[in-house]
Amino acid sequence: ANNRTFNLTPSIGYEAAAGFDHRFAGTPWHISGAFRYGAASASGRDSSSGAIDPAILALLGGISAAGGSQTIEASYSESRWQADAAVGYDVLGARFGRVQLRGGLRVAGVTGQTHLSDQRNAYIQIAPPVAIGGIMLDNMGVDDLYVLDRRTSFLGAGPRIGVDGSAPLGSGRWTFDYLADAAVLFGTQKVTETLTQTTTVSPEILALLAGAPSTTTRTHDQRSATVFNVSLQLGTSFRVTPNVKLSASYRMDAYFNALNTTLPPAAPDTISRITHGPRLSLSAKF
Repeated sequence: ANNRTFNLTPSIGYEAAAGFDHRFAGTPWHISGAFRYGAASASGRDSSSGAIDPAILALLGGISAAGGSQTIEASYSESRWQADAAVGYDVLGARFGRVQLRGGLRVAGVTGQTHLSDQRNAYIQIAPPVAIGGIMLDNMGVDDLYVLDRRTSFLGAGPRIGVDGSAPLGSGRWTFDYLADAAVLFGTQKVTETLTQTTTVSPEILALLAGAPSTTTRTHDQRSATVFNVSLQLGTSFRVTPNVKLSASYRMDAYFNALNTTLPPAAPDTISRITHGPRLSLSAKF
């Protein structure tokens, strides 16, 4: 059977974040921290079946029907997280808009998990039945199930620098907000793959005579890696009260060459992960 190729690139997901920024009273210095987590997934399914033309089977004799089917299911899920700790310094005051330079540490992880199952069935109906080991057989079938699970991941940490600022829009409660930062993450890329094949033969006597094996193969690889990471965010905020503001923005996060998709002896083949989308946030000042 000819089955279509699945596009397992996630298109829609979610992200949640929390953080804080503390300015030391009477100084331009800040300390801040943030944590973000996001995930997305994609899946696909395809099936086919068929049977041999009865006219062809009539020429063979003894077989009244024969055919088979195949069902393929595939899914991919991906998650990412990052934790930041930084020291900041105000380079402009509130009169001209707030601009804070930041430097610190970022720890981040990206994980992708692929699941693939391929189930195949073949059958033969016999007329008249034949005797094997004293048992009359009128049909025989073979089911093969292949299951592949692959997990690829990156975990790393490194220095991060950035700028976080806002500028007033007119004299009202609205501001234009922006954020940009970059980090170099030193860490480890891992790939683990498990392949399981299970064969079921019916009737049971044929399984005893021919054997119905089940095998599991596991492969693992680990490599040191350096990943360049950037984040960009633009948006607007509305100050609901003097201490509370509501913000809407668009953010992009990129991890370049983050995940290795190959196992030895193949050469490393890395892919970048770029996520982007709208954000809505609420912040309060204490």
